[in-house]
Amino acid sequence: MRAILHTSDEPDYVAPHWHSSVEICYVLSGHVDRVIIEGEEFHPETDDILIINADRVHSFQLGHGSGRRVLTLFIPSELIRRFDPEWERTSFVALPSRTRKMEALTRLRGLLRDFAQRYERYVPSPILSLELSILSLQILLVLESDFIDRRVGDPARTSKRGLETISVISNYFQMRAHDAQLTVAEAARELGYSPEYFSQVVKKRMGLSPKEYLTVLRVEKAAEELRYSDKSIVNIALDCGFRTERSFTRAFKKIWGLTPGEYRKSVRRT
Repeated sequence: MRAILHTSDEPDYVAPHWHSSVEICYVLSGHVDRVIIEGEEFHPETDDILIINADRVHSFQLGHGSGRRVLTLFIPSELIRRFDPEWERTSFVALPSRTRKMEALTRLRGLLRDFAQRYERYVPSPILSLELSILSLQILLVLESDFIDRRVGDPARTSKRGLETISVISNYFQMRAHDAQLTVAEAARELGYSPEYFSQVVKKRMGLSPKEYLTVLRVEKAAEELRYSDKSIVNIALDCGFRTERSFTRAFKKIWGLTPGEYRKSVRRT
C-alpha cells in the first residue's frame, strides 16, 4: 500500500481525477475544506474517515489550515481482489461515521492513527516495513468486515463506459484548455456527443459543469506557471486560456482562496 501524510497548512487544490485504488482519507487534526466524490460533497473534520472507492472521480480543496495533518492510504485493487473474489461488486461506505458500528469505527481510527505514527517516523527497516504491512492488512480486514456495501450491478464500479467517456472528455479538455475560444458546444460536437449528454456525464462524474471543469484545468496549469515560471500574471492568464487578467484572478481566487499574486508569493516563500 502507498501512503501520504499531509502536514501543510497552505491552500491546495487537487483537480478531479480517479484511479484503480481504494483511497482512505483520515483527518488526524484540522480539517479538509471540501472533497467532491462523483458529485457528492464532503467536509471532513478532525477524526473523520472518508473512503473513496476505486474508479470514482474525486477532487480536494483546502484553504489555509492550522495544524492540519491528514493521512491518505491507497489500497490497490489487486490486493483486495486477492481476498475478495466479488471485488467487482464491492463498494465501501464513503463515510463510516454515518454507520452505527461504533466499535468497528473506533478500531479503524486506532489502526489509522497507529499507521500514521509509524509512517511519520519511517526509516528503511525490515521491522517497520513489516509493521506497516500488517497494519495495512488489519485496516483492510476492518473495511471488509464492517464497512462493505455489496450492490449487484453497481454502475459506478461494474460499468466502464462512463469512465471511458469521461477519460475522452478529460483528455480533450486538457489538450484544448489553452484555447480561450473553446466552447462547451464545440467540444461536445467534436467528440460526437449531444450538448445535453455531454453536460450530464461531466456533471455526474466530475461534480462540475463542463465549463467549470475547463476552468479548473486552466487554473491548474496557471498555478504551475506561477510556481515555476517568471512570466507576468497577465501573460500566464492569456497563455492558459483566460480572456482577461480579471477573469483569471476571479477564477483563481475561487479555487485557491488567493489571488494569483498572493499564491505566487506563498509558494515561493516555502
